Amino acid sequence: MNGEERVTRKAELYVRPGEMVNIDLPQSAYDAVQRASELSVRVVRR
Repeated sequence: MNGEERVTRKAELYVRPGEMVNIDLPQSAYDAVQRASELSVRVVRR
């Protein structure tokens, strides 16, 4: 991954503050994610 590549996306109708959300990564991204020095998650309010 080059630091700007989106690995997966997940949309939820509603998530309460503090609620845990599971994100499933595609098998094709597994090796690159394991080698990554940093991962980030962005949450966008709609």
